[in-house]
Amino acid sequence: MFARAARLVQQAAALPKRPLLDLANKQHGHLRNSKFLCYEAQRPLVFDVATTEEFEEHVLRSTIPVIVDFHADWCGPCKMLGPRLEQKVQGREGAVLMAKVNIDEAGDLADEFRVSAVPTVIGFQNGEVVAEFQGMIDDDQIDEFLDQVADVPAAEQ
Repeated sequence: MFARAARLVQQAAALPKRPLLDLANKQHGHLRNSKFLCYEAQRPLVFDVATTEEFEEHVLRSTIPVIVDFHADWCGPCKMLGPRLEQKVQGREGAVLMAKVNIDEAGDLADEFRVSAVPTVIGFQNGEVVAEFQGMIDDDQIDEFLDQVADVPAAEQ
């Protein structure tokens, strides 16, 4: 599977960035719910996390900052905030990744991070929580949050 992904990247080196990303996502079914691929992390910019093992692998061990959107299907504000977060993360082209955790399917993760309301968004860098918020925020506040998550110096962690 990795060889196939590597070939895709090599074959598309001369293509514009967006078409390559779309091509990679169409050819790899395991990149569900993603619109763009982060080359450095070799994973989608936005991805679902359903288990503790996935969370540890894709969030806590990530060398790229990750925001985690704890949401629920029945949550109206979650349905409004989620797409806005995705759009902002995709606009950063791999500087920040986004994991989506449905609290009804991964209640253990919600409990572990003391999520008492949705939406709750927690920013991680090198496995450590660096920022978080609950509820709706505007686009400028989303940008500030992403800046904070992406720019936390290693000494502050």
